[in-house]
Amino acid sequence: TGVKVGEHVRGERKILHFKAECVREHCIVMSSKFKVKTKTITIGSRTIKVTSYHIPEHEREANIALDAAAYSLKLYSNLYGPYPYPVLRVCEVHGWFGGMEYPMLVMITSTLYSPKRRDYLELVVAHEVAHQWWYCVIANDEGEEPWMDEAFAEYSGVLYFEFKYGRSKFREMFKRTILNPLYRYLSRYEDDVSARSVWYFGADVYKYVNMVYNKGACTLHMLRLILKDDLFFKSLKEVYRRYKFKRIRIVDFIKTVEEAVNRDLDWFFRAWVYSKGIPSYSIAEAVARAVDGTYRLTVVVRQLNPEVNMTMYVPITVYGWYGTKYMTLVKVEGRESKALIDIPFEPRFVRVDEEDLVLGKDDNSLIS
Repeated sequence: TGVKVGEHVRGERKILHFKAECVREHCIVMSSKFKVKTKTITIGSRTIKVTSYHIPEHEREANIALDAAAYSLKLYSNLYGPYPYPVLRVCEVHGWFGGMEYPMLVMITSTLYSPKRRDYLELVVAHEVAHQWWYCVIANDEGEEPWMDEAFAEYSGVLYFEFKYGRSKFREMFKRTILNPLYRYLSRYEDDVSARSVWYFGADVYKYVNMVYNKGACTLHMLRLILKDDLFFKSLKEVYRRYKFKRIRIVDFIKTVEEAVNRDLDWFFRAWVYSKGIPSYSIAEAVARAVDGTYRLTVVVRQLNPEVNMTMYVPITVYGWYGTKYMTLVKVEGRESKALIDIPFEPRFVRVDEEDLVLGKDDNSLIS
């Protein structure tokens, strides 16, 4: 961690001096086997030196890690706020974990340095680099409120794929690494509150990862769905502006987002961060009638899980006869809500949340 500011020799020892400003802790990684690759990038008026440390047999993967780290720095600087440090180091290490974050330095486990695991290597690098914002700069209590950094780093990891490779790759990675593992967990175990401490989960790493990382990432994805991209990223920039090099709590984050977008979001965070229970939606009724050259569709959306009582905006897709379709959000309060939707074409059938944007397994039987 930090920038080397001097060195001198004392007998048989070389003593190095490093300086690190505005950091929470520091880390040292050493190996006599390390090879080094470096790239210098420009963010605004500043230059950042990005370095990849690797063992000799992993040179190709070290280049991938270097490029992923450099791209992530530029991306998150644009989405959240400028990277404030002069260097970033990506270090291959031996360990059981995927990665670990420290100021100006991230560890990536050697098992990911494989041609068959390129997606996961990029994902973990992007996740750990995101911690430079969510934990290093915007400081939270990682023990008491891990949601405030791990959910954001996890979602940032898949955002990397969206902005670098496109929306289709994002959907693939979101489903493969976040949604499917969470659904597998929920098929065997009960849902729980995301805003728990590390100590609450104890040794149950499986539950901790699914409730904090995966459910947390889904929560941010749903928030983005509701706010749309402009307001979602505007709110994250405001969080960065207010809490740069300060400690943030979940309640501070919620208050800042509400003020940034000028909306009450208590209902959303109460449901997805402070409560448990996963909804399941279905189309109970869909009736269309012609009105002045267009069609007015009356849709009744039902929430099927008796243990869940929440307000949520649910995507509804209306299909026409010749490949046309129209998607909108319908506000569902409690167990059932009715919505009127004006459609510029004759509806053929209706589906609820067919891209699984709202967490929960839905009854997607066609309503025609």
